[in-house]
Amino acid sequence: MVSEDKINRIRESVDIVSTIEEYFPLKRAGVNYKALCPFHQEKTPSFVVSPEKQIFHCFGCGESGNVFNFLMKMEGLDFIDSVKRLAARTGIQLDFEKDEKYEKKKKLRDMIIDLNRRAAVYYRKMLDGARGKKAAVYLKQRGLDPETIESFQLGYAPDDNSLVKQALKEGVSEDILVKSGLAGKGDDNRLFDKFRSRIMFPIFDENGQVAGFGGRIMEDSAKLAKYINTAQNEVFEKKKLIYGFYHAKNKIRDTKKVLLLEGYMDVIAAHQFGISNAVATLGTALTQDHIYKLRHWVEEVVLSFDADEAGSEATARGMEILLGSDVMGKVCELPSKKDPEDIIRKDSGEFIKCVNEAQPILDWRIGYSIKKFSHLDDRVFMQEKIIQDLNPVINIVSFDPIKRHEMARLLSHKMNLSQRGYMALEEKISKVLGKTSSGYRQELKMTSSVPQSGIPEKEEKLMKEMLHILLKKPELTVNVKDIVSIDLDSKNMYYNMLKDYIYTYNADTHRMMEDEKSKSVVSELACKPLNSTEPEVYLASLKEDYKRFGVKKEFEKVSAEINTMIKNNQPVDKEKKEIYDKLKKDLKGIKKKIKLGGSIG
Repeated sequence: MVSEDKINRIRESVDIVSTIEEYFPLKRAGVNYKALCPFHQEKTPSFVVSPEKQIFHCFGCGESGNVFNFLMKMEGLDFIDSVKRLAARTGIQLDFEKDEKYEKKKKLRDMIIDLNRRAAVYYRKMLDGARGKKAAVYLKQRGLDPETIESFQLGYAPDDNSLVKQALKEGVSEDILVKSGLAGKGDDNRLFDKFRSRIMFPIFDENGQVAGFGGRIMEDSAKLAKYINTAQNEVFEKKKLIYGFYHAKNKIRDTKKVLLLEGYMDVIAAHQFGISNAVATLGTALTQDHIYKLRHWVEEVVLSFDADEAGSEATARGMEILLGSDVMGKVCELPSKKDPEDIIRKDSGEFIKCVNEAQPILDWRIGYSIKKFSHLDDRVFMQEKIIQDLNPVINIVSFDPIKRHEMARLLSHKMNLSQRGYMALEEKISKVLGKTSSGYRQELKMTSSVPQSGIPEKEEKLMKEMLHILLKKPELTVNVKDIVSIDLDSKNMYYNMLKDYIYTYNADTHRMMEDEKSKSVVSELACKPLNSTEPEVYLASLKEDYKRFGVKKEFEKVSAEINTMIKNNQPVDKEKKEIYDKLKKDLKGIKKKIKLGGSIG
């Protein structure tokens, strides 16, 4: 691991504004800079960069952090890789502290990645040699030119154990060969090549490293799977990797649009014919991990799977993931019994036109359900089956009234319903919602009216404003130590954050942002202008207002005790009465000060 001092030196040596401007322009906005957020779709700039604090915050989607976090999100890097990249830029030499668990894991990853790289070179060599002649002919018949084969580093795995033999000869251990997924062990404990007699597709991660392989047979077989992938290991995780992403990422960044196809050959054909923002999942449905990776790069995902039943089901599953995200989704519906590769090779212009005319995802999903049950003669029964089929979608859009209304409108339009039919349809959708989500809606209703902390909203607002001032003016920290006790565990989230800022992080904004729970709040306040031009005076008034809450709580507690005594015909002792009178007097004094000095709220 890199020492904390070295990380701080790197961060302080890099200007976040100039780093971000390497990706997109920023516009000056007072003391800060603004731009359209690269991490979500928006029309009005809400992405703010603070040169003073060297942090960014999006007031639209909540993404935030320092220069390391920005690189991690934009380039898909992990933290150490972002540190390395910025260290190289600044010329600061890294010194890694020993962390045995991390070092062991990193060593294994590095060995697998190195073996994968060498295996890709080996398979490529086999394709060009005598043993790969049949595979080379197959790829030529599929229309791939030599430049495309070279760009995607396609290769061939012979029908023998030649990779294992070559790797052992070069000193690769049996353990690494098995852990990489390139080799297996038989009952006799001898190693064998996992990929045999297959076209080999190296699968690159976003940094261009070979994470694993896909292998395809050249002739259909009832005994063999058409495609097999590397088994999951330290480097290869199917649900997170996207085929073609490394080749497509520059185009994706430029267009903010990605075309998601079904297979490796679809992607390769698309790139060969100039459609260079095409990618594919690795034989899996679209996952939340895929969306998380893509949402940092794109505003729009267009799905285009094979025009068969399996392709339609894959599109439907992908649609549900997209509809629940903040990424715009569309569907390019292909002509019957055609797949993207066929259309691209026959007429790439026709395919591009199809992509440009892609339907919004909700339109397509409703049409898909209608088509599924259009054979039913009973119109009422058909309608019920359609709504039942759309239950997962109704669940997703149920808490968004705009999407919910749009769904009912589209359904009624596509089924040619009258106004009366439309009203009946809305009632049916409401019944579905009542069965699936009434409990959650009730929970939302309950939690929205009362702060989860149980702290009055104004009291939370006071502490939030104090934190806001101190993040901007850390030199004023000493002014609030008298009301923020190191020993007090409050239910007020902002009180606890204020306490951490003062006592745990010693008024260091960047250290506090290392806490994921605090990061978004801290970056938001640090990038937001203060509500006063005289922060010290404003802070003093906030303190007085906050003190009032303490006195008021104590006053209400004593009042309740006295009322109980009176109700039970018990005498009110002199000491209790004196406390009551003093608190009442203190409360009046604080109210008077607040009227003179002003307060928030």
